[in-house]
Amino acid sequence: MMRPTPQPNPDKPGSVYTEKDLDPMMKLYEFRVYVFRTSMQMDAMGGGGTTTAGTGTDVRKLVGVISKRIAAQ
Repeated sequence: MMRPTPQPNPDKPGSVYTEKDLDPMMKLYEFRVYVFRTSMQMDAMGGGGTTTAGTGTDVRKLVGVISKRIAAQ
């Protein structure tokens, strides 16, 4: 099995990455929040003036995605 070639560390010219350098990079977390707009679409037979629950179809529309990366310490 071949070992990977050590990669140069740009923060420390002339040296390569060590496990100590890579440990903080392995502790990154990414959170995504999906924002939806919901509404009820009335059935054709339900009409617009009724107030009974369950006479329509739940419609969800994706309006945005928020993404954030955080490093754990």
